[in-house]
Amino acid sequence: MSTAFKVPRLTGLMLVSAVLFIASLLTQQQAPGSLIAVSLYKLHMASLAGWAGYWIDRLVFPYSRPHELLEEHSFLIDEIEDSDIHGRPDNSANDADFVQLGCIACSAEQAMLRRAIIIGACLIAICLGA
Repeated sequence: MSTAFKVPRLTGLMLVSAVLFIASLLTQQQAPGSLIAVSLYKLHMASLAGWAGYWIDRLVFPYSRPHELLEEHSFLIDEIEDSDIHGRPDNSANDADFVQLGCIACSAEQAMLRRAIIIGACLIAICLGA
């Protein structure tokens, strides 16, 4: 029984960053001091900062990933979608499911916002410093 090899997340972004870096080096050799080479280098640094910000978030918060928060409780989402939300009966179990789903959705939203802030901070730090 063989296991399939999974490519790490954002590998495509890292390849784009490498291509931009190589293009900026080649452009710098052909036309030293050109704005095109500087622009390609800045794009390379921005894509590298986005990649680094994503992985910093994953390393600092390993148990709070937005997609995993929703996948763990998908049974609740399916159960509530199957029921008629507007005309649901008044019972405490159903209300508890709605409250629990609201808490999960809120946690996933906070995790997405946290990740966006970390990636944005990395982009600002790299783009101002480079």
